[in-house]
Amino acid sequence: MQSNVDQIICLGKTSWPELLMKNGEEAVAVIESENLFVKATIIKVGTPVPYNFKIRRKVNDDFELRRICDVYSDFSAGRNALHHAAHLGHFDVCKFLIQTVHVYIDSLTHNMDTPLLEAAKEGHVKIVEYLIRQGAGVREANLEGATALHYAILTGNKELMELVVAKGIRVDSDSRDGTPLQMAAYRGDVGVVKFLLSRDAKPDLCFLVPESPLVCAVASRSFECLELLLKAKANPNKYFSGFGPLSYAAREVDTRFLKALLEADADPNEPNIQQQLSGWGHVKVIEAAALSNNLKALEILLPVTTVMKHYPEWTVDGVMEYCHSEPAQAEREDDREACLVALHKNGPLAA
Repeated sequence: MQSNVDQIICLGKTSWPELLMKNGEEAVAVIESENLFVKATIIKVGTPVPYNFKIRRKVNDDFELRRICDVYSDFSAGRNALHHAAHLGHFDVCKFLIQTVHVYIDSLTHNMDTPLLEAAKEGHVKIVEYLIRQGAGVREANLEGATALHYAILTGNKELMELVVAKGIRVDSDSRDGTPLQMAAYRGDVGVVKFLLSRDAKPDLCFLVPESPLVCAVASRSFECLELLLKAKANPNKYFSGFGPLSYAAREVDTRFLKALLEADADPNEPNIQQQLSGWGHVKVIEAAALSNNLKALEILLPVTTVMKHYPEWTVDGVMEYCHSEPAQAEREDDREACLVALHKNGPLAA
């Protein structure tokens, strides 16, 4: 449907087939003399013309519109006119392509992006809502695993989040950048973390990104996110590789993270899985604090950590001194080398 402006512009003669192959300047003079509402423009052969301009000028011509849809299909990326229109936020063009031209609503690019995902990337809520009403799949994910919910979180679009969740999108869908909850926690977005947990997002779930939501919250230095996750019964002892949430907290100057995790029964004696690959070897949480020169964390952890007998002196100063000593550094390097040999020989589980 054309706007009032388009209707005014199109009053009078709108096509000049008799000018085909005529000189451009002559054609402009004839066109503008025969329709005062038209401002003609000369476009040199080979000049790219925006697809949406052509579509808007041809929306009453089904045959020509179908031809344009073919012309503006980017076969190198698998994008068609509907992908472009959705990405740029052209609602009227999207509507026309679907209802008049009958473009397939869930067509895929080479990256498995649907028109709905293209609209979600740019936060075009009206188009996403329209596409869903027309039958577009709201749960579709691209090759990176990203859904409309992931893109809503990346753009901070609460309206889009609420829409796609209400329409049945999975709140725990995984992607290259993690689950929606991991992404929100890593961004320190308290409102989104609260929203996702209220929609039954699993507080411990992680897969492609191995850091748990708790680790993400500590890494983002968002104490509010950490509190929300612990309140939702996130397990402070559950993590899959590298540093656990308590080890991250042990390196933070703000000791609220450390205290909250210990109050939630985080185990200070838990060794850090595969941490030896970082060059630190198999270290305890208290050693992570010492290696980070975090004296306040070291004072909190010392009374709750089981004494390690190979330490000459089990005091704050003694732990700090030994952790930075050459013998301790050599031990960590030996651990790291042993781990690399085990990984090479038996795979990740051997470490």
